[in-house]
Amino acid sequence: MPERKKAGSTIEPKTIAILPGEREDRRIRVTLMPSGAGLQLTHETFSDDIGWFSQSHVDLSPNQVADLRETLGVTQTARPIRAHNQAGSFSVYRAG
Repeated sequence: MPERKKAGSTIEPKTIAILPGEREDRRIRVTLMPSGAGLQLTHETFSDDIGWFSQSHVDLSPNQVADLRETLGVTQTARPIRAHNQAGSFSVYRAG
């Protein structure tokens, strides 16, 4: 019997945002982990020879994500402003 997908869960990791870095060759990839396991923040660097590659990552549990949201004063109704970049990925910009 195939596994049923719960609302709001994912079976494969899914990139939900790419945050621009302080330099054009740096960025942070925000990935939603499978089955509600939290988020992964990945520091990536661009190289002309191989493209974007991972430097390091931090895994955040669902509880840590909730604590981070509370620390930042994020409410359930707050939504980031998103714009497509030239590569077709989303970039996230702060509102205000």
